[in-house]
Amino acid sequence: MKSIKNLKSSWVMIAAIVSILLLPVPGASQMPPLAKLIVKSIPKGAAITVNGQKTGQFTDAQFVVRPGSYRVVVSSTAPGGANCNDSQSFSLNAGDSKTLICNGGKWQ
Repeated sequence: MKSIKNLKSSWVMIAAIVSILLLPVPGASQMPPLAKLIVKSIPKGAAITVNGQKTGQFTDAQFVVRPGSYRVVVSSTAPGGANCNDSQSFSLNAGDSKTLICNGGKWQ
């Protein structure tokens, strides 16, 4: 009788472990789809502002962002630095990748 109880409890333990291992990872399927934004300049080292917020990043930089509308400005205080103060506006969808290049004072 004792061995049957042990056998039943072993099967219960195995079933519990298997069910835990087969559960999906929480949040893995709930990750929002993202997009990629790459901002470059010639010369490098200009400050990047996205949607009116300073990012604290300097060109050349890459950002992983949520789908949406964006405005990017690149500015440098260095003599001859890249200054594209007219904002570049665009939208990104999930899976998109967008590269912006500021050459001196013009967007390419």
